[in-house]
Amino acid sequence: MSHLIPFSKCIARPNDQDRKYPLENHLANVCEWMKNWTDDPHIKVLLILAGLCHDMTKAHIDWQKYIKGIGTKGPAHAPSGAFLFSYLAYQYLEKEKVWEKYCREWLWLLRDIADHHSHLHPLSDMNWVKQYEWAKIDVDGYVSFLNKYIPHLYVQKEQLSEWVWRVDEIVEEVLHELDTSYQESHYRYWMSEIQRWRHYTTALISGDRFDVKSICPAIISVWQRDESFVHLQKYCAKKNSHPMSSVRQQAKEKIIDEWRRNHSSRFYTVNMPTGYGKTIASLYLALEMLQTYDYKKIIYVAPYLSIIEQTAKTIEEALNQNVLQHHSLSMLKDDKKRLSLADDEDRLSLAIEAWANGIVCTSFQQWTRAMFPKRAQHALRRSFLEKSVIIIDEPQIFQPEGWNVFLLGLEAMVERYDLRVIFLSATMPPFQYGLSQPPISLSVQATEAHNRYKVKRTESMDEKQAAMFLSKCNSKSKAMILNTIEDAYRVYKEIKSLETNVYLLHGLMIPIHKQAVIKQIQSRLLEQLPTTVISTQIIEAGVDVSFETVVRANAILPSIVQAAGRVNRHLEKEKGVFWMMPFYREGEKDTRHPIYDRFLTSITDEILMEKETWTEFELTSVVQKYYEKMFAHNTYEATKRMIQEAYEGNWNKLSEYEPFGKDYLRLPLFVDWDWEEYIQYVSPDVIRLMQHYDVHCPMELYEKFQDQAWLKRLSFEERKRFMILVHAFVVNVPIKYALKVASKEQFLQKRIPLLEDTEAYHPKLGLTFPFDEQFDCII
Repeated sequence: MSHLIPFSKCIARPNDQDRKYPLENHLANVCEWMKNWTDDPHIKVLLILAGLCHDMTKAHIDWQKYIKGIGTKGPAHAPSGAFLFSYLAYQYLEKEKVWEKYCREWLWLLRDIADHHSHLHPLSDMNWVKQYEWAKIDVDGYVSFLNKYIPHLYVQKEQLSEWVWRVDEIVEEVLHELDTSYQESHYRYWMSEIQRWRHYTTALISGDRFDVKSICPAIISVWQRDESFVHLQKYCAKKNSHPMSSVRQQAKEKIIDEWRRNHSSRFYTVNMPTGYGKTIASLYLALEMLQTYDYKKIIYVAPYLSIIEQTAKTIEEALNQNVLQHHSLSMLKDDKKRLSLADDEDRLSLAIEAWANGIVCTSFQQWTRAMFPKRAQHALRRSFLEKSVIIIDEPQIFQPEGWNVFLLGLEAMVERYDLRVIFLSATMPPFQYGLSQPPISLSVQATEAHNRYKVKRTESMDEKQAAMFLSKCNSKSKAMILNTIEDAYRVYKEIKSLETNVYLLHGLMIPIHKQAVIKQIQSRLLEQLPTTVISTQIIEAGVDVSFETVVRANAILPSIVQAAGRVNRHLEKEKGVFWMMPFYREGEKDTRHPIYDRFLTSITDEILMEKETWTEFELTSVVQKYYEKMFAHNTYEATKRMIQEAYEGNWNKLSEYEPFGKDYLRLPLFVDWDWEEYIQYVSPDVIRLMQHYDVHCPMELYEKFQDQAWLKRLSFEERKRFMILVHAFVVNVPIKYALKVASKEQFLQKRIPLLEDTEAYHPKLGLTFPFDEQFDCII
């Protein structure tokens, strides 16, 4: 065709000032990157082919016009690239007589090409099999380019048109080979193979993205590691006047000594009571591992945003190193040091997604997306993972049902990327049903000499009695932790009439509000001002607060032990008091069970009824007994079936894995929060970003969000940062309630409607509408 664009003249993307992006160069660069991700010679050729095919159909006439700003949008290039790869790779494997051995990798890679800008779909999804407009592409020119890398591999347009009638049958044959229904269960092998597949996915996605925006990953060099040791020692020395300093020093020394005597494993548990300095101990241990194994990176993983931000700050102060945070609000940060990772916002965003830094702090959700990516982009965080120490804090918060699947995935990652893992907790869950070998235990027990609190049991109480009981506690700082938001709100309303300086904290506050309240509480406690907190479980793990008295509504044992860790945490007093309270809403309803499994609450009750009062030492020592009873009743191995299904090609079975279990469906509402009273506690990063977008209050932010013309003028990365800022003011509520305050049409048109009921969200208390049973599973 006379109007065909020669393949050598095609471009991959629009010119960027003086930089040009020839399509041939892009494909060549990606294949050069990908071929280093395996040692197997045939898989190496398949990876080279994937690199050479993934964007090839951007040579389509309409795509070239679109790239040059002519027309609306070119044809989808990913599915057609997968189709081309399927033909060429099949020809190669047949010619080499290795089709049966490598047909699985063939199917993996063609699916990855089809998905390289989208969600990762099942292998059985045949959306890439169709007739394409090969007549509008210089196929002959492409073959000449291809033969520079793989000689004697040819394709003609007519062959591609015929291939559409054969390839679906071939895919079916490969899927039949992957069927394991007639085999014994080999979950560990299946998981290892799944992670090998996603290793190749990472090769493609990182090669494609980094060729456009090059990333030079930061590592912890030898001199930085040695410098960090010195800074960490100085940091600890400054804390010598702390009442717990000698206990923490002894605990750290014991952990390190035990590790030096036995450092042959890839998995370790650092099991010590809350407040004993497990974060600092883990940093010492991580630096020792960097030195011993010549590792280059530390990745800290925690369940909640409050823990991540708090620990990131501690790490920066203790090690004097830049810390990259990656979580739902991390793009709000304006850490000038982080900008050394990248010279523009696009590169910075890519560096964050790829964890291209020596120290990374991230969430359970982000880490599981690295193990079991849902979108192609999620695979980026595996790009620079090799030779890292992974610190997983508070692992007991993982849902029991998915714990073994997580461990199997983690072990496969550890073997593939040469990792070491440190689990941190005062309430360590069991590992025998997930890991092939138990982790080496590095433990410090609470001692009778350092009992920071005594544990007592109250009589059964309703909300009025609970409020009265807490009010009568003669403590300057005190807290009550309830199991549901409604319980917390009911007790708060009762105690507000009895005393002042009461603060409510729960999960139906917008993120920026929740963070501000935590900072306000921490500030008051630091100044030793009278403070009473009514909260759900969100305060009991990882939030650095210490009260003289804590009352905890009965729950499961690990949760109770974590809550007890908020009592006299820093040994400010000789003894604090921790009360366990049987709580019944309106004197009748035991509200534990929308949150906790009935069997787990029953074994907790059984264990705790053995004594009327407990010491810290005694309470923390019975956690293992709880887990033994829990896993004797249910080993939670049924969920391993999702590994088998993912191996067979149903990838969504693993990509939908959630560390906290399946959440019920909620819808977002934007809150025009009256933040005047909290402005001093609002993150400076939020204020800075609002100024950047020229908005001065939440309502102005929402008006910008509704201005679609303005949003479209933003670059992709600017729009992404703007939306993260918007979500700082968003609360997600059950569908039933959401549709009472906004119509379906509003959700469809606005995506995030405004919460127009000004009485529904209190500037201090968060959502305050009448609760019903749909809210009982929200904390």
